[in-house]
Parts: sequence; C-alpha cells; structure tokens
Amino acid sequence: MAFDKVDWLGVLAWAFFIFWQPKSLYNRNGKVLFPKWYNKNKKRIIGILSNWLFALIWFVLNLLIIASISLVWANQESEDLYNPIIILHLFNVLFNKLWTFLFFSNKKSFFRITVAFIDIIFALGTGIAILVLSGKIKAWVSFGLYFPYVIWLLYVTFLNFQWLLI
Repeated sequence: MAFDKVDWLGVLAWAFFIFWQPKSLYNRNGKVLFPKWYNKNKKRIIGILSNWLFALIWFVLNLLIIASISLVWANQESEDLYNPIIILHLFNVLFNKLWTFLFFSNKKSFFRITVAFIDIIFALGTGIAILVLSGKIKAWVSFGLYFPYVIWLLYVTFLNFQWLLI
C-alpha cells in the first residue's frame, strides 16, 4: 500500500477540492460573511454551535475525510467498489459545496432552505453509501475516519430542518 507520485498528486488535488471555499463567503480580512437573516435567527435554533467551533470541527473533519479517501485511493485491490467510492465522494463534496451556496445566500427564502435541506439529505445519503462500501472492502480504518463526518451530517441535517420551521 505504498503511495507513488501519482497517488500523492491525486490526494493533493482532493485536499484542495475539499478545502476550497468560494471567495464570496469571506470579507477582505478573511472573516466569514454570514447573511443578516442567519445572524438574526440563529439563537432560535436548538443545538447550534458558535461559528469558531463550526470552523474548527469542519477543519478536523476535512482532514479525516482526506485521510479516509486517501486510504481507499491507495488500496485499489477491489476495483469493483473502488470506483463507486471515489465517484460517491466526488458527489458528496459537490453536494456539500452546493449546500453552502444555497444555505448562506443573502436572502432567506423557504425555497432556498428547502432545496438546501434536500441537498444535505443527498450529502448524507452519499456519506452513508461511502461508509457501507468502505465496510464491504474491509477498509475499516477508512470507515472509522469517515464515520465522524456522517455523524456530523446527521447533526447538520437536524439543524437545517429547524431552519425550515422558522
């Protein structure tokens, strides 16, 4: 399970893709720009964490996700499941990025929050599928590294559902 040069380039590409965030979410000082409707209503959401804690958790989760997918990438013995895991991961990252755009738009609308909720359900579904497939190829370390992300998606889905209700 040794990494060659191509493997490391692939891991670096995934890491960039996972950590990249749209520039429009930040001001000139690098501070996240939350819409007014979010800041005004976030105290009504049960279980919401402070912004700095969200950022810290996402940073750690992104490292775990990269490590997990890197292990799958390096262990390509089961090609019939390897490709689906990588494709599901690509869709999962896309759903995740799309959710950020949908949810944190400048204007709160029931439609946008609903679409963001549907999107997070797809992210959760692809995350669970990745867990199941990792278990099938007996990539238990990968499974263990990815599991906290799926738990986090359950939590974020719960928060998103509350936003639908207000």
